[in-house]
Amino acid sequence: MLKFLLLWTFIIVLIILFSEFVKFIMARFLFSEKTIDDLIHIVSINKKSDSIEYLLRSKIFKVKWLQKHSEIICLDCGMDKNTRKICEIFSRKHDFISLYSIK
Repeated sequence: MLKFLLLWTFIIVLIILFSEFVKFIMARFLFSEKTIDDLIHIVSINKKSDSIEYLLRSKIFKVKWLQKHSEIICLDCGMDKNTRKICEIFSRKHDFISLYSIK
């Protein structure tokens, strides 16, 4: 039984390592420094957004893992207080996120 569990654990670890390797290779070829020097992600929010945290986390992933010199701009086009608070928290936590208001 122990051999069976160790074998499955080993197989799962190999699958995870292989998927990370594929992600690394794809990121290097698709988003090399020659193709993208600077990139700005603009997130425009005009009211309450229930998915703002998910959206910002996905943009942060792209900035950290795929592009070298990138910035995320949260554009306040009339967002509610809770959404603005979430954007402010992310802005304080990450130096490449800025919050701007159109008003």
